[in-house]
Amino acid sequence: MKKEIPIFAPWLGVFETLKVINGEIQFFKEHFQSLKESSRVLGLKVPTEKRLLKVKLPLQNGRLRWIVDTQGFRFFFQEEKPNKRSSFVLGVSLVRLGCHNWDARYKTVSYLSHWQARQESENFDEVVLLNEWDQIASVSMGNIFWVKEGIVYTPSVDCGCRSGVVRNWVKKQVRVKEGRFGLDQLGIADEIFITNSMMGVQSVNRFLSRNFKLRKIVRTLQQEWKRTLKI
Repeated sequence: MKKEIPIFAPWLGVFETLKVINGEIQFFKEHFQSLKESSRVLGLKVPTEKRLLKVKLPLQNGRLRWIVDTQGFRFFFQEEKPNKRSSFVLGVSLVRLGCHNWDARYKTVSYLSHWQARQESENFDEVVLLNEWDQIASVSMGNIFWVKEGIVYTPSVDCGCRSGVVRNWVKKQVRVKEGRFGLDQLGIADEIFITNSMMGVQSVNRFLSRNFKLRKIVRTLQQEWKRTLKI
């Protein structure tokens, strides 16, 4: 018997945020695969690739959001200027993620934990989110990486982070060691950087009371990101 989805289910939905440059969607196929996977997990019907390709966008820079929920598919575009932030301060959130929660692993419209963490970060540009085992999971609006003695580290998806499009892009550029790590690892790191589809690769200049300089690995990734996007 086919399982019925309740009519009143405003929380049951997923989304993707896509960077748009001069009206052109970046990493279309990767975002489409991500949308399909998260929709499958929640039991939602994903639109076809052909349907998504029909979305008409202005010749502007900005962000596009695809949303799939129990009512179907919708989208909206918001014009934005390119991010030119040169400094980035990172803190730690009191909010905890459940490593098995859908909201931690997929971009669900139930974004409350991440949004709560974001709103509590008044003194920081971003905050680290830990899971229920006090392991590093992500930041409120993206993924986190750090470098120690030339090795790049990032939390495993089992810790409650998303297999983000830019996270996967970084893994294709450099060798990345995934695992379960405590917050102390950030305190001894040589470099820290965070990623999402809008900012790309953002270097962290300050974590709590410690300052960081832009070094080789992050600089190289930022340069390669610009080449990939042709900007």
